[in-house]
Amino acid sequence: VPQRFIRAEKGNIEAARTRYHDTLAWRAKHKIDTILNEPFPNFSSIKQNYLHYHHLRGFNGELCYYEILGKTNIAALRKKCGLSIDRLLRYYTLVCEFTWEVLAKSDENARSIYIMDLSGIQPWDFAGEVIDFVRKASAITSDHYPERLEAMYLVNVPSWFGAIWKVVKPMMDDNTRSKLFVFSKRDKKGFLKALGTKVPQQNIPPEYGGESMPLGQSPEEELFASLMARNNAMSSRH
Repeated sequence: VPQRFIRAEKGNIEAARTRYHDTLAWRAKHKIDTILNEPFPNFSSIKQNYLHYHHLRGFNGELCYYEILGKTNIAALRKKCGLSIDRLLRYYTLVCEFTWEVLAKSDENARSIYIMDLSGIQPWDFAGEVIDFVRKASAITSDHYPERLEAMYLVNVPSWFGAIWKVVKPMMDDNTRSKLFVFSKRDKKGFLKALGTKVPQQNIPPEYGGESMPLGQSPEEELFASLMARNNAMSSRH
């Protein structure tokens, strides 16, 4: 049983073994081991309407991942591409596999720094498809990719988010809550300072006050785009 699963179950070996076997069964049922070969012909539309980026590394080699939740347009993906929530979750799982199998090279000790940008999000989104997707995607990562999080930052948080946060926060376990940091739209400097303790300035994108290339132009994004282009090209030949 990988140590990550044992840590996730706070040292309970039997619980860790059960959880790991559940993950192996999930991987077999959903053919996760071959998901990195699957095509997504609407890849460009997904990237335009679901803004997510792998972007360089932290001081200790952590993989940095940015998601701009307020600008995720699931309605457009459904209407323009015929992409259901289930299909988008399949794509999300492919992103997870790319993160840990390709970028992290299957390193069991690899971790991520996750930045979730809430700019543009509205109160009604918390009863809609975007949050439904986030909830189901979070379940995939917590169930099957445990103990991968180094730190998570919620940024550009609107003033009304406090009421929702009071409901959400108690649902989190202590370990996750201790790694989560929240910054309002007015506290951009505070966020940059906090992120700067985990990520070098030259690896932080300019959208957040850093000195790297913009989001979407990192070597990780180029590698991911080339993988999907290969998959789609191979699919079109068959």
